[in-house]
Amino acid sequence: MGLGLVLLFWGIAAVLAAGVVAAVLVAVVWFVARAKRRALRGWLVMAAVLPFASLAYAAAGFVAYAVYCEVVRDVDLGIGDSWRVPLGNGYRLVMVDTPDQAFVDAPRDRQLHFGLKRIGRAGDLVVGEDALTIFVIDTQRGTERTLSSESELEAAVPRPRSDKLQLLAPEQFYQAHRWGLLDGVAAAFIIGPPLVVFLMLARRFLGSD
Repeated sequence: MGLGLVLLFWGIAAVLAAGVVAAVLVAVVWFVARAKRRALRGWLVMAAVLPFASLAYAAAGFVAYAVYCEVVRDVDLGIGDSWRVPLGNGYRLVMVDTPDQAFVDAPRDRQLHFGLKRIGRAGDLVVGEDALTIFVIDTQRGTERTLSSESELEAAVPRPRSDKLQLLAPEQFYQAHRWGLLDGVAAAFIIGPPLVVFLMLARRFLGSD
């Protein structure tokens, strides 16, 4: 499933969810306002509009976050279909559909080492293991060598870089390098303001006579 279909799916799901939330809010406002004998029209309109206004704000925030991911960090959008993180100097770890289909995406549209089992990085060196061999890629020079066993890693990756090398399953390497503090900050900016507005309006509505 391509990125366009994924975005379409999440867009439809978000609009449907906003519609359900709007219906629930309108019902709650109607019953509470009737019980307190207060004016209905303004609050009903606000209850119907707020979920869709929040969705529009979140969509704009997600577009800005997507640009940051693609242009600044060179990572995927975090919404499924495919996953990728940079390995340095134009190399990337890519997974399509499932982690079992992980591979190294190299400059000039080369796809290397399908079926990665483990991968790690130490400076400009990328070390990995696929179904056939263990390999070391020098991303700065664009060269690669194969190893017959892990015991050869010490010679292929000299210290101090070898001390920092940790071979992980592709999905573990992805999780360790994809998400960080700035992603949490972005999520807070996307979700936080609509939530604060909702809580303020709810407090005002329930507290007014």
